[in-house]
Amino acid sequence: MSTTTTDEEAKWLKKFNVPAPKRPVLDRRRILAGFLTGYQWWWHKHPLTGKPILTYVHPATGIKVLPDKEWYAQDFSSFGVAWQSSKSFFEQFRALQLNVPMLAQRNVIEPENSIAMGSFGDVNSYFSSSCESSKDSFFCAWSEGPDLSAEIHNVKQVTQSYRIDDAFNIYNSRYVRDGADILNSAFVFYAKDLEYCFGASCKKHKKFIFFDKQLTKDEYAKEMQSIDLSCRSNVEQYRERFHKMLAEQTIWPQNMNVKDEGSSGEYVISGTNCQFCYSAVGGSHDMLWCSHTSGDSYNNAFCQLIHNTSECYSCVDAQECTGCKFCYACGTSQNLEYCMQCYNCEDCFGCVGLQRKKFHVFNKEYSEEDYRKIVAEIKKAMLAAREYGEFFPLSFSPVYFGQSAAVLYYLATEADGKTLGALDYDPESHGAIGDLSEAHNLKTTKEIPDCIDALEVDDWAGVPVLDEHINRRFAFLKPELEFYKKYRIAPPDHHFVHRIQDMIQESNSAVFEDASCAKCHQTMLVAKNKSFPKRTIYCKACFNTYFEAEG
Repeated sequence: MSTTTTDEEAKWLKKFNVPAPKRPVLDRRRILAGFLTGYQWWWHKHPLTGKPILTYVHPATGIKVLPDKEWYAQDFSSFGVAWQSSKSFFEQFRALQLNVPMLAQRNVIEPENSIAMGSFGDVNSYFSSSCESSKDSFFCAWSEGPDLSAEIHNVKQVTQSYRIDDAFNIYNSRYVRDGADILNSAFVFYAKDLEYCFGASCKKHKKFIFFDKQLTKDEYAKEMQSIDLSCRSNVEQYRERFHKMLAEQTIWPQNMNVKDEGSSGEYVISGTNCQFCYSAVGGSHDMLWCSHTSGDSYNNAFCQLIHNTSECYSCVDAQECTGCKFCYACGTSQNLEYCMQCYNCEDCFGCVGLQRKKFHVFNKEYSEEDYRKIVAEIKKAMLAAREYGEFFPLSFSPVYFGQSAAVLYYLATEADGKTLGALDYDPESHGAIGDLSEAHNLKTTKEIPDCIDALEVDDWAGVPVLDEHINRRFAFLKPELEFYKKYRIAPPDHHFVHRIQDMIQESNSAVFEDASCAKCHQTMLVAKNKSFPKRTIYCKACFNTYFEAEG
């Protein structure tokens, strides 16, 4: 794997005044993504009281956490230490990181009666991650407005639906991905404006499609009479048929981009000049190798999960930041370098957990003149040690690598994690799964009833179950089972984290490769797909012609 810097990247390195990185592009992107939560939940303990705290930070990392309100009420500049030229920068930073607690939930708007992280106002929802206004929903990630729905990822406006990914305006539907304006349908891929369809791909403005065949209303009703998706065995039967259709018959577009002027990558929506970007939405522009960007984000390179952020390099989870480099989980700040979870700060270097601070190094305050002198000395020492220009070591990540964004979107494996330096630990260790770790006589997934009508809520709610597929324990929530009953959803037999991960990895990834258009044979950039590695793909021009004629 080449580490050669391209001419385009060299321009960005010069712009940000940083040296050429030591690792190839994909390795760097996976390290950055290894700091993103992805979709995971762990029990931790309050560092003083020992009270259990549900969080994204795995306790095996050694990183402490505090409830959000308690964290914001403290001033962690009291942890400030002086830089020591005899020690490596990262060694000193790690000591500070392990002393300063992190936010446990990082909720922007306090959720109501919900289990949520990164919440923008969730109500009556369970295990909601980075969602806005989810309501009466379960297991939702990176979505806006899920209502009475479950297993939702990257969706806007979905109601009474189940297992929906990368979609918009979905009602009373199941197993939909890359679709918009879908009603009363199931097993749908890359479609728009469908109603009463079952097994439809690359269709628009249609009704009564059954596995890509047009039926009459009566013919469709007859087919649907024998279909019961409240039983897991039936769901699996149709899921296999649908996946076979996608793998062997469906024509896939080069990418899922929309209004991607001058851009390349995947899921670029209304982006301009976004090169090799993934999930760049809402007006992002002029960026290189960035992912999960939104709002007015521009002039960034090698950044992930940024919103209204500009002129930043190699940052992860930056919200409304400007001129930052090598930072993680910072907001409303400018000119930060190598900082973690700092908010409303300016001109800080190597700091953790600061609020409304300026001219700090390792959380210690200096005059502007002394600050700039010390930072220059640190950078000189870091350059000599080949540390400056590299993101934090992956071992500094607060999350479990196996369920991080590196695995979900960048197709990283356990072996990749070890190669890149991720911490190696049992995800169920250090009390991370709470009371389930003490459970005995676990039920197995084979004991879960196949059909929802055969499952008694009181018999299964809160009962520990071992998911043999990933060797991890879970338990059904009572409201979850009531939801399945009400909407006649087959009871799942996998851990909910595994189900979300599996769903995400049926979509196109953030790993790019060259391919040939199956129609005109021209070379094009496409995203790899773990679940559909050998699909038939048309370039944008050929697909548009095909879609207009056949859709």
